Amino acid sequence: MNPESKKVIVPCVRVTRYDLSAEERADMRVFYWAAYYGRTKTINLLILHRRWSPYIKSTDNQSIITSAIRGERSELVERLVTNFEYKGHDETT
Repeated sequence: MNPESKKVIVPCVRVTRYDLSAEERADMRVFYWAAYYGRTKTINLLILHRRWSPYIKSTDNQSIITSAIRGERSELVERLVTNFEYKGHDETT
């Protein structure tokens, strides 16, 4: 990402595991493993279309970002933390 370009602001509608329904918690496990295996398109679905925070705790009380780290997907971790700015559903700005 160009240092001069701005981050994409993601207005998250789900920011904790308690915001998720039972079906969504199952989906979150899929996203967890997608991050572990570096499936960028699947993670884009999570962030840009569903607008879920990658910091939601999932499998083994770990987040999507932790999963990407454990899977040694440094390019995905870098993308998640440098290209996006996550706003919680209770934030006004």
